[in-house]
Amino acid sequence: NLAVQQVKVYNYQATHGHEITAKGWLKQFIGYNGSESLQVDKNIDTISGATISVNAITFDVEMKTEILKSL
Repeated sequence: NLAVQQVKVYNYQATHGHEITAKGWLKQFIGYNGSESLQVDKNIDTISGATISVNAITFDVEMKTEILKSL
């Protein structure tokens, strides 16, 4: 059963959007197994001032899950 156990942001240097480092926001990825697409503003919450970061983390979680599934 391959699923995301944890997502952690180690170093966020942007001046806005620090909310993406919050455990409360990151927990929405826990349990993701690649069976459905992740879409910002549909099943992933947006964060004002962190649009690029939100999209990047969402994309990265999807891609890393796909890579792990293929191994």
